[in-house]
Amino acid sequence: MSLRKLTFASGGGIWRKIGYALGKELVDLGCHLDVYATGNPMSMSNPRLVSEGKADLGITRHCVVDWAMKGMKPYEKKMPNLRAVITLPRTDWINFIVGSSFGVSTYGELVEKRPPLKIMGFGREHIVGYIVSQILQEYGADLEDIEKWGGKAYLKGFAGIEGGPTELAGSVSPIDAIKKGLIDTYYGPAPRSPVWVKMSMAKPVSFISLEEKVIGRLNQKYGHQHRIVHPSTYPNQERGFTTIEFPGYLIFTRKDLDDELIKNITKAMVENITKFAESGDGLEAQPGIGVARNWGVPLHPGAKEYYESKGWLPS
Repeated sequence: MSLRKLTFASGGGIWRKIGYALGKELVDLGCHLDVYATGNPMSMSNPRLVSEGKADLGITRHCVVDWAMKGMKPYEKKMPNLRAVITLPRTDWINFIVGSSFGVSTYGELVEKRPPLKIMGFGREHIVGYIVSQILQEYGADLEDIEKWGGKAYLKGFAGIEGGPTELAGSVSPIDAIKKGLIDTYYGPAPRSPVWVKMSMAKPVSFISLEEKVIGRLNQKYGHQHRIVHPSTYPNQERGFTTIEFPGYLIFTRKDLDDELIKNITKAMVENITKFAESGDGLEAQPGIGVARNWGVPLHPGAKEYYESKGWLPS
């Protein structure tokens, strides 16, 4: 029997693992899933690939699909044919740490003092880098300003993972880089990662916070949610901080895909959600209302039909 061929736009790391796990479940539905993994772990290109028919399913953050549908930057045109399939819940937010010697605890203080940071992070091709750029713009600055302040910006991830700059070729992680004094500042995702605990213990650092005045603007402009992180979350922190929070990962598709197919894919993912959680990275394994919450992205009719049958959508 020939299998129906589908393509999944992923990325590196956990997203690729999720794609492979999905592919195994789709065999029983008569489908073969090719996982198209871009070089970027959290690629901004996945909505475009799905919208243009180069992929049938994709994974990203909810806010990114929302931007693509509305034609907001970085997307040059609207992609109204995108639809949500399932949310893979994961408690996640953005961390931005700065060496304590700079005496800054908020983004506002950072932009006001303009310290000569040696910063490692991600550029705008990465979702987190793009969002950090959005945050800085609310304070009248941007990623490029870091070097104008007399600092140095390494915005290609870290060496050994994403081909970091030659100056950091001897470092295989942000932890090593901060221990060696190659950097004093780092931003990135994955608060469940031990990286943040180890960096908090390696050198005195502060997790910088969003101020109240910009939280509402970030929500209104970009749909960002925020979270208050307690000081006990990481070692050696006297203050908590407010940051951008993600509700999880969104599996999405196009509205023209067959309703029955998407309904069956949704059902397969819900019934096997523990297998996706085994992909790691803090994915939550409990099915329920959380997987049906689409955070502003319209549900595909097939997915909607399945969630309605489970009673997981508001009446």
